[in-house]
Amino acid sequence: MLKERDFSFREHARVLYEIQAVLTEIRGLEKEIEKLDGVFDVFPSDRRAKDKKRARKSLDERIETLLMQLERIAHTNAQS
Repeated sequence: MLKERDFSFREHARVLYEIQAVLTEIRGLEKEIEKLDGVFDVFPSDRRAKDKKRARKSLDERIETLLMQLERIAHTNAQS
């Protein structure tokens, strides 16, 4: 009986760590987005504006991917 509960506890802990890792990465990406203004606006130019837009788009896409991953984690564990 204890072994069954231990497995269940470990599985919940694994899922929690996985969720925390995704959320930590999202927070880090959001901080990078905030820093973009400082990096690209020092010497404004058309090229830097394009680079900033591309960088922001890439970071936003990564955040979207992580949010989808978070949804998959939630749905997978809700079905278990």
